[in-house]
Amino acid sequence: MTRRDADIIPFPTHEPSGTLRLRVELVLAPRPVWRRLRLDDRATFWDLHVAIQDVMGWSHRHRHLFSVDHPSTGERLRVGIPESGRYHGRQRVLPGWEIAVRDIARRDHPPFLYTYHLGEQWQHEVALEAVEPVTAGHAAPACLEGAGGCPPEGCGGPERYAGLVAAGDVPDHDFAPDEVVFC
Repeated sequence: MTRRDADIIPFPTHEPSGTLRLRVELVLAPRPVWRRLRLDDRATFWDLHVAIQDVMGWSHRHRHLFSVDHPSTGERLRVGIPESGRYHGRQRVLPGWEIAVRDIARRDHPPFLYTYHLGEQWQHEVALEAVEPVTAGHAAPACLEGAGGCPPEGCGGPERYAGLVAAGDVPDHDFAPDEVVFC
């Protein structure tokens, strides 16, 4: 080991003690669009946002917001990217990278809401299905299964998308979990 290597402080690593299995479903879609994913139990709401973007095929271009009820207090929390100004109104937005999903999500608690593209209002229900032990060979994050192709970004929101589907202007395509690439 060189003197230079000896001066490097190693980055602390913490192995996850478990994994979270979540189901994410796009609501108000004219056909079912859902994904089941696995995250390690250290995942924050920011990590969940990135995973949802990847498994749904969204492009990370627009604002997002989680609306969750705290399991102990019942207080409605808004989690995302805090901004100065009045974009989110008077309600405080908590930084998603500071809050672990495991601290809020509960299997016996109703699903929480993830909204992407606050102008078009693509709303997703997110439900914690299970907390499982870490298993060798099962990487996290991972997309385990799903159904339905995600609407094209910027198509105008659920109502406009339903009109495009009814008119046959948007082809239905299958979803393949093995095609998901996580950022």
